[in-house]
Amino acid sequence: MSYNNLAINNANFNLEGKLATLWFDNLLLGTGKELVEKVMEDVAEKEQWSSDTFKEMKKVQISSETLLPSISFMDESIIEDDYFKDAADVLKDKYAKELSSPKTYGGAMHEIVWEGFGIANSVKYWTLLNAKANCTFLPMDMEQQMLGKVFGSTTDMGYSNFSDIITAIIPDISEYSWDEIIEIRHHNYWTQFRKKLTELSESIEDKKLGQDILEEIVRKDLIEMAQRFRPQVTKNIVKGVVSNIPLPIPINPVSVVCTGYDIMKEIDFDKKYGWIYFYLDNKK
Repeated sequence: MSYNNLAINNANFNLEGKLATLWFDNLLLGTGKELVEKVMEDVAEKEQWSSDTFKEMKKVQISSETLLPSISFMDESIIEDDYFKDAADVLKDKYAKELSSPKTYGGAMHEIVWEGFGIANSVKYWTLLNAKANCTFLPMDMEQQMLGKVFGSTTDMGYSNFSDIITAIIPDISEYSWDEIIEIRHHNYWTQFRKKLTELSESIEDKKLGQDILEEIVRKDLIEMAQRFRPQVTKNIVKGVVSNIPLPIPINPVSVVCTGYDIMKEIDFDKKYGWIYFYLDNKK
């Protein structure tokens, strides 16, 4: 997250920050370590985070200085002429009306220079971070347009699809406390759920289609689970004898237990189906 996004939108603590904290292992913040720590302490005290949440957040949301200790975010030396020109072109469209009038032209150009510097710096700074370690840029609208001009297109590592799907599953997630967000990160099956969404994101791009496909995958895997645990006569002679003892109920429980035990041995059940438990636990 760029300095601009943090300063203007308080992005790491709004809905975007909550979703990014869930989706990514770490959230790099484009500002200094001291400021990150100070702001986090203030928010933790104001919102009365638990001590466990505070410790976890300090591990998850970290200053980008961790990767680039020798370069400050607003370092003029990293700006290249082409980056600033592209940023200015993006902003000229934004301020087209003001630029067309002599009365507002000067003010518009002033804004273009300052905003252009910030946007160009954000994008260039991200390229330096990305050279150190593969990371995703979570841009504001103007920064996204700048990325389009410089790179054509960039990947967000499935974040957009995740955002759309998780807010469909948990519509009021924006109201969740940070204690609850961290609790989700530690859900027994969160890792499996995130992996499933990553696979989903790699195969689709349309967000609404992604939701539809997720629902279909849920149905498919639930049916598959039911089929795997369908009571059946086992091939093992001992199990066969025991499970075929007449009982006054339509399904012999021994057969069910034997079948389930065999299946658990044959497949890594949590790895294959664990994501569904996260989905069912959080679906509203």
